[in-house]
Amino acid sequence: MNHKYTRLVIGLSLLLALFGMGAVSGAETNLVVNGGFEELDANGWPLHWGKYWGVAGAPSPGVEYLAKSDGAPEGEHYLYLNDQSNAGAIVIYSDPIIVKPGGTYTISVISKGKSETIYCRLRTFSKVTAGPMDTSLIVKNLASDLELSSGDWTISSSVVTIPDNAVMARVLIYTSSAAFGSVSIDHVALTGGEVPVKPTYDVVADRYLKPVFPQVKIHDGIHFSSAVDLQGVNRKLLLDVYEPVGDTQELRPAILWLHGGGLKAGDRKQGYIGTVSMEFAKRGYVCVSADYRLGTNADNGLAILNNAVIDGISAYNWIVENGAKYGIDTNNIIVGGGSAGGYLAVNIGVLDDDSRGAFDKSRLKAILNLWGSPTLDNYLGKIDQTDPPMFIIHGTADRTVAYSRSEYLAAQLAKAGVYHVLYPLPGLDHTPASEMNTILEQSSQFLYQVLFPNGR
Repeated sequence: MNHKYTRLVIGLSLLLALFGMGAVSGAETNLVVNGGFEELDANGWPLHWGKYWGVAGAPSPGVEYLAKSDGAPEGEHYLYLNDQSNAGAIVIYSDPIIVKPGGTYTISVISKGKSETIYCRLRTFSKVTAGPMDTSLIVKNLASDLELSSGDWTISSSVVTIPDNAVMARVLIYTSSAAFGSVSIDHVALTGGEVPVKPTYDVVADRYLKPVFPQVKIHDGIHFSSAVDLQGVNRKLLLDVYEPVGDTQELRPAILWLHGGGLKAGDRKQGYIGTVSMEFAKRGYVCVSADYRLGTNADNGLAILNNAVIDGISAYNWIVENGAKYGIDTNNIIVGGGSAGGYLAVNIGVLDDDSRGAFDKSRLKAILNLWGSPTLDNYLGKIDQTDPPMFIIHGTADRTVAYSRSEYLAAQLAKAGVYHVLYPLPGLDHTPASEMNTILEQSSQFLYQVLFPNGR
């Protein structure tokens, strides 16, 4: 039995001991959402769960309830969701769970799958009678995306706080509708308070490279700046902080993540930005996902870019000023983003002056550019040897942001003598979320080499 498998058995035992094997409960503590899918209805479907999937006219994906033959403990069952036809999102959802407004809970899931993202949400409602998709009664979706392991079963957990005006919640688990894939789900549980869950990797050996912390705490909706947009509206800008639960290291590197949306849409909650924030926090980083001012089609493009970069710098300075509260090593900050967020990250990295806000560039250790290289006429600074190392990952068949932009950026970085990696994703289009495992692995390796060139 390998060490990772041994740790998983310990983790499973812990979950079973903490969460039991019961059905949905209305108690304020030890709420269990059918921990092991062991209770069946007349049709063989697990009790306390519902399901729907697909889009009109598309083939229905497969959802099976199987006995385990490939994991521990033997003899139990799990749900296997298979969408090889790319029919759309497969969704399973729990019965209503009565929750305490303002209460803290831990949601835990054991899962595995292919190179596809699984989404786990604790969806909160203002009425106990709300249906799972009753959008008019949704207060807030809590918890973040869970990493899928391509091999062994992986325990993942999030600590969430129930909104003050929410009285009921349901657990929703679903696959992405952007690309087909499959996932297996086991032992979903919701418990009162912060419940420690054992990692599936070695914290010392795998820190910064693998998800060594299964639980992440999210500090949601922190006000970091107010600024007037191009429509004359004073915008309150918010950020979320993701930090690993149970980390004893006093100071951790921070990653500031900026969302995509063409500088005209999106916010800090964007799907894959939530994913990378959660997954890098599991690896031992503190992640910050920030809003910035958006523009409209009627606005000047350079003015939109300037505002967004100014707001990104404000979020960066917030990290420097408030880092001690969240255990951040403010001398090791990374800025990353996808699409328009990558556009902003690159521009922050190449700035040469303080015209868009003063910031200490010496603290900026790397840029993570996910398919967001700027157009040639939208670099706000000149690339030179003072710029931080850059990681660029990009689909070669991108029809939104041309791959040639990243080739140009890589060539300019090489010319200036800046360490960089351009990692192509052959044949893939814009926002290749189906390759999230590759994105996480390659960017983690890059940051590790930059931050710890001589090892830890």
